[in-house]
Amino acid sequence: MGITQSGQVKMAPLRISIEGAVNDSYSWPNNWYAYGFNRTSSRTGAYIYTPERGSRIGFSSRISIVVSQGKVVRIAEGENVTIPNDGYVINFTGAEKDLAQRFSVGDKVSYRVVFKNTGGESWDNVVTAVGAGPHLVTKGVITVNPTGEGFTSAKILSISGARSAIGVKRDGTILLVTVPGTTIRQLANIMQKLGAYDAMNLDGGASSGLWLKGKYITRPGRLLSNALIFI
Repeated sequence: MGITQSGQVKMAPLRISIEGAVNDSYSWPNNWYAYGFNRTSSRTGAYIYTPERGSRIGFSSRISIVVSQGKVVRIAEGENVTIPNDGYVINFTGAEKDLAQRFSVGDKVSYRVVFKNTGGESWDNVVTAVGAGPHLVTKGVITVNPTGEGFTSAKILSISGARSAIGVKRDGTILLVTVPGTTIRQLANIMQKLGAYDAMNLDGGASSGLWLKGKYITRPGRLLSNALIFI
């Protein structure tokens, strides 16, 4: 689900990939990739850390490529490196550590974010987005297909539980909804009856919470690390 600068809401199946280049080449053996931004990996990962993360990457293991003004200025291992104000750090760990061998100090480095979707929507003008699923309603019609979207957990496929959802009506009105205990298919019916033209499932269970005017309407079962906020 994405929101444009003008407030238009988009919902579509979307895959986002990060493709990297060394010395302007996006082809082997100069290409590289990353899983995402500013997230601490566990056993295996390839992540980019920008100044939005803070002054340092926040951990002291793995191999880090420090990029400043588009060039590699340092390659460090086992160090909580500083993130340049005019650049970023690429960190490789686990099975991805071999990617670090493609970099040398002085190399020119760049990356691009590639949007691949089957919904026919352009995402170039989206300024805020959240990834979740599955899709519940499409153009007013219930289109629940969790397995088709790659979901395998019983929590999504069959089990009833606390749910959160976001929807948009044809006039652009946004719906933020929580329910105490439904299946995904029941949630789709609820969103359709509320007038959603497009709708999708958000994180549920203990993460399902709704705050309005200084208080919880639905209190989550745990402390939440992120939220979708409308002001």
